[in-house]
Amino acid sequence: MASVLVSFIFRHKRHFIPPPCRRRVESQDITFTQKRVSAAPRRKRPPRSAILSLAHAIDAGTAITVEYVAASGNRTVRTLSERVLDPPYLHAWCHLRDDERVFTLSRIHGVMPG
Repeated sequence: MASVLVSFIFRHKRHFIPPPCRRRVESQDITFTQKRVSAAPRRKRPPRSAILSLAHAIDAGTAITVEYVAASGNRTVRTLSERVLDPPYLHAWCHLRDDERVFTLSRIHGVMPG
């Protein structure tokens, strides 16, 4: 574990290592293995029209119907009311599940009047 930490520091934070220590590590001819960690893909924003429709419905206090894609990839059409916008999430009452749910805005693909 210590070698992984030293490897990370040496590769990414070299300027924080005092010069005498840096020279000592470089003189050891140590080779570090580098593990690649893929970052999560950037989430796409919902279409501008969907955001405007959602904002209008929240201001008006009317129910809306959204096309939502869950993390599993399943598409559902849900009617939502009592919404609270807390970017990047939407807290709302889901009539399909008859429960309060939290929706990720980037997974909302369409907004229609309820």
